[in-house]
Amino acid sequence: MSFLAVIPHIQVQGANLQTSGILLGGVPLMASTMFAHALARKLGVKDTGVIYIHHDRQDLGGFAYGRFTPAQRRGSAFINKNDYSSKNPNALSLQPTASCHLHLSLVIRFDCVIDSDVLIELLNNQRFAGGQIIEIGKVKIFEEKDLSKIFSKNIKTGFVVLDRHDVLLAYQQSQNLNRLQAFTRLLALTKDGLNHAFGEYHGLSFLSATNLGYALLEEPKTDRTGVRQAYTLDNDVIETPHAYAEPLIGLVQYVSIRQLLNFAKVQPSDDVDLSEEEQEPYQPQNPIAEPLRQLSDNPQELFWQYQWQTHNGGDVFLLRQSI
Repeated sequence: MSFLAVIPHIQVQGANLQTSGILLGGVPLMASTMFAHALARKLGVKDTGVIYIHHDRQDLGGFAYGRFTPAQRRGSAFINKNDYSSKNPNALSLQPTASCHLHLSLVIRFDCVIDSDVLIELLNNQRFAGGQIIEIGKVKIFEEKDLSKIFSKNIKTGFVVLDRHDVLLAYQQSQNLNRLQAFTRLLALTKDGLNHAFGEYHGLSFLSATNLGYALLEEPKTDRTGVRQAYTLDNDVIETPHAYAEPLIGLVQYVSIRQLLNFAKVQPSDDVDLSEEEQEPYQPQNPIAEPLRQLSDNPQELFWQYQWQTHNGGDVFLLRQSI
């Protein structure tokens, strides 16, 4: 039997806004799944999925001429003149960064029951996406069957994140575009553009891009110097394979908890005694909205899971939902 650890309203200060080398502001799904994995290793159990609920994000920076400029931090220590720029001897060196403050909730699925007090103690020493956790809500443990009650009674508000690679494939095929063209044009579509491409009642609000995995560019090596090593719980070094990789950017959708839980309930009324004005408006079936209907009936499919896959002869580390 699986058990769910509900960690509500996590406040993170100074988290990494850069989810890949080419993308700012993607939902930190990779950080959340690896966060759950790290907790599971310390608890001596196995993590089998995580649900990310978005509440708020404050990007640290400002806007100039319509473009976002991330706030930067400079060093204040003087160490053998090495922290000054090689081009300007009067300016301190700068490592470009992009940071944000996060407000999120997590639902982590474990393969066995865990002690909430031990979990809370671990959370007090954890970081999320490189940022410092400054506050969390009341942590509770539930059975997996209670997931709908968790959304309606415990977390209540926020946005869950859905994998929408199906939308990308449908748009690519209908518009006869390559994958990159379809991806960039789809993210730029307005409401009218989405209606034209997919018809009405598609349910495609808040589409976004984020990093969903990595594809290895070479065979892993264990003799490479200067790489980050893994350690056992006793701080013994583990021989750690290393390989260069490229990020895999995917299409996701933010859906409010209220919309998701009520999506399957929006049906034409069968009560013939009601007047036409009193009946619910009829919403015809749209195949693009089918994943929303499935998740409304079965929210267990919201869990993001990580796995290694072999694709065209190369190894791929990928995050996927079961929908």
